[in-house]
Amino acid sequence: MLIQPGQADETVAIAMGYGRTNAGLAGDNVGQNAFTLINNGAESKSYFIADVKIEKVEGNHKLALTQEYHTMQGRDLVRETTLDEYVKDPKSGNEAHYHAEEHSVTLYPKPEFKGHHWGMAIDLNACTGCSACVIACQAENNVPVIGRDEVINRRIMHWMRIDRYYSDLAENPEVFNMPIMCQHCDNAPCENVCPVAATPHSDEGLNQMAYNRCIGTRYCMNNCPYRVRRFNWYQFTNNEKYSFTDDIDLSKMVLNPDVLVRTRGVVEKCTLCVQRIQEGKLTAKKENRTLRDGEIKPACLQSCSADAIIFGDLNDKESNITKAYENERNYHLLEELHTLPSVGYLTKVKNKTKDDFIA
Repeated sequence: MLIQPGQADETVAIAMGYGRTNAGLAGDNVGQNAFTLINNGAESKSYFIADVKIEKVEGNHKLALTQEYHTMQGRDLVRETTLDEYVKDPKSGNEAHYHAEEHSVTLYPKPEFKGHHWGMAIDLNACTGCSACVIACQAENNVPVIGRDEVINRRIMHWMRIDRYYSDLAENPEVFNMPIMCQHCDNAPCENVCPVAATPHSDEGLNQMAYNRCIGTRYCMNNCPYRVRRFNWYQFTNNEKYSFTDDIDLSKMVLNPDVLVRTRGVVEKCTLCVQRIQEGKLTAKKENRTLRDGEIKPACLQSCSADAIIFGDLNDKESNITKAYENERNYHLLEELHTLPSVGYLTKVKNKTKDDFIA
């Protein structure tokens, strides 16, 4: 049992869809099927059950958790304001961004990108925390699904995650969802610690990974303040432990041929779907035209049903991503570190009272 802030007293919530009885080597007899508890009526289904008795059983069950903390511990990672405050001052709730910009001091000139400069923005107002972007990223980029045991070992592989925070641990806390991926910093702290130059910066603002150069020191992981780099601990291809090796040609069809399958011992991370960027550039070149704004859609953006993700060329002054960066709500994670991220977030504006609600 996992206690969650905000869960009503004397209630239990069970996630559906995780019970398996016959799913092959990886999924036989895993979890419990909660669908049997649903009351199927003639016209509707009831997902609420009363008069349930819960008994303590012997033994322990170790939970595989990727996030064990619930608050931001006083840091303004997710920034918010009320509608009234936003109407009075569009910069409200985002004062730290302007303070960081005003007091940013460095000996080095800001990097310039003469061609494209790819960037992303995430509207925290729109994000629902559904995690469709996480699943799309895994499928697009051949990210291995490692299972419960390796998650317990902290060998997490997903390139993108949804950080969830509660406003506090009171009876009725508010929930904040924040998608986190590689921030593709223009002053990336991961790049200058790699002893073999396996993580260079492209002339289009992308923080890259050269897998054939990486020797797995994980210095870059230690030096990344966003914790978005993953070390591949396992050899998934040609592994006799998995039944898909019985038919290699068939099993390869699950993989995206445009993305390299990484081997054991290398670091990997979000690439902003560089394969889709290259495809878009080649298509425009063949048609003898310039790239259109919004033409390139990373997997996370394409799968987002709330249109919470914006992607484009920051050098295009008319692009949606440039307009998002010029929005008073835009800020960057840990910008006081002067990492110069290419991923921005739009401050969350909330209607605190019913009188403020706009239909």
